[in-house]
Amino acid sequence: MKILLVLSFITCYSLSSFAQDEVISISQKSDVYNYHVLENKPLFGNTSKKEDSEKAFKEFIQNQIDSLDLNQGNKTFVSFEIAKDGSIQNAKVLVGENENFNKAVVDLVTKSPKWKPATKNNEAVKSSYLAEYGNQILDPSLI
Repeated sequence: MKILLVLSFITCYSLSSFAQDEVISISQKSDVYNYHVLENKPLFGNTSKKEDSEKAFKEFIQNQIDSLDLNQGNKTFVSFEIAKDGSIQNAKVLVGENENFNKAVVDLVTKSPKWKPATKNNEAVKSSYLAEYGNQILDPSLI
């Protein structure tokens, strides 16, 4: 059931990003821009293209998982924010079956190198990001 809810959330989140406002208001002090609607997306490492950045970050985290021997048939979906200074904030697991794996992935994501932040009107902005890690198809009983 959790998987179905998360997949529904991901679908609605992606679709709504094209149909509605581009700012997700988290609080009065902080605006988080949806990754999918930003023209100048955040970039990881020395990449200059969205696709290369996504691939580089996924490979970076996956290599860390592999080096720690954590990837024993686990999978997790993680959301986080990329701050104006490029640091990772508010990382959390949306769904995952193995608590130890989930905690390790959140820790790896949070401690990852800084990103080049997204920009809007030539100013750095905070943006949201969603990723999946691991190599297992999630248990169908969770759907």
